[in-house]
Amino acid sequence: MAIAQYATHATVAGLDTSARPLTASGRHSQNLRYTAIIIGVVAARYAMMIVAHFWSLAVDRGGLAPNPSGIDDGDYYWGLAQLLADGWDTDAANIFPVVLGTLMRVTGIREILFYKHINFLIGLGVIAAAVSLYRACVPAARRRSEMFLVLLLGLYPSALVFEHISLYRDGWIFLLHMVALLLCMRTPWRRPLLAIPGALGLIGVLSILTSFRWYVPVAGAIGAIMWTLWRRMLRLKFRYPTAIVATGFLLTLALVVPLVYSGAFGLFDSELLLRALDYRSGETTGAGSSLGISFRNVNSVTVVPLFVYSFASNIWGPLPWQISSTNTFAGFVIESSVMVVLTVFLYRWRSRISIPVAFIAFQAAAWFATIGFFNDNLGTALRLRVLGWHIGVLLFAVLRDSRVASVAPKGARDEVSRDESTPAKFNNPGE
Repeated sequence: MAIAQYATHATVAGLDTSARPLTASGRHSQNLRYTAIIIGVVAARYAMMIVAHFWSLAVDRGGLAPNPSGIDDGDYYWGLAQLLADGWDTDAANIFPVVLGTLMRVTGIREILFYKHINFLIGLGVIAAAVSLYRACVPAARRRSEMFLVLLLGLYPSALVFEHISLYRDGWIFLLHMVALLLCMRTPWRRPLLAIPGALGLIGVLSILTSFRWYVPVAGAIGAIMWTLWRRMLRLKFRYPTAIVATGFLLTLALVVPLVYSGAFGLFDSELLLRALDYRSGETTGAGSSLGISFRNVNSVTVVPLFVYSFASNIWGPLPWQISSTNTFAGFVIESSVMVVLTVFLYRWRSRISIPVAFIAFQAAAWFATIGFFNDNLGTALRLRVLGWHIGVLLFAVLRDSRVASVAPKGARDEVSRDESTPAKFNNPGE
């Protein structure tokens, strides 16, 4: 059974199922508005790419980021891709320059604008995949927020910048991640034979995603484990399973992080974790946008508040007291304030969440926890958190279209309002 088959918005007692169907003229008007929004979003994104490209040419940046702060990733990817296309044998930190170099060798095209157009199409693919995931979670009769979803995802400032202003891998990562979530939701896992194509596709997508940014699948696995524990607690009638899972995660972090450096029992000599901690420690010596938090030599008491502060800063930062420049002020006004408002709505609508939608929510939470652990820089947070806020915007649209009466049992109202055994009527590819 697919994850999204555990519950449905349309058949559960207590739901408002009285949504009036649109008339023919109303449907036509809605389609026109939707078409206008799509055209507007595509035009705005394309205009930004073209303006940024010619601005870059005007300042002799060759089509890459016009005004980079420090070393620009686009310079590295473009330079390395050209070397690979010329037959040089060189190591790449990820697969993106290899993809560019291969395309360059096959097509013979060395014009950077061509590859920025590919990134442009990838960015549109992210929005299309998000809409497909939204439709997997919301029955057709209840879809009222699809236009809002397209508009907010299409004009998300950081996504626009990191998908179009230079030649970055971010759009590819966003698309692969969204496709992986869609496969998780659509694959009928309880029907082994029917699940084989979806499972193979998911393995392939995650393998490629690992080659782009290895810790995205790691965060996904953590999110899946947390969701599984949470769902098990629901079945066992635990009260407040979300709080229990979150507390268990923090206690695990408090125990493991100090032991990584101490090397106790030889069980925690994880080179991967040490590299992560060392990378974060290196960031704390950077510019004023650094949080100044290091997990080196922390103890089990201090690691939790430090992590929680880093976690919050990576989700909503820059926070008011973290504003230190024009850039951080712009980030606060344009993004942070909007994210705080969305978070308030998500919290208010928490009783509307279903078990399958909770899977997506745990993916976002796990990603934010991962970058809260790895990242110490507010500027980098604007880039990394896009992956999680794509899910946040999707959740906003899904929960906005859920009309749930407050019928959850005491102690579980804030956790889930769907019966796991309810059959889905909108998301069953196996039938």
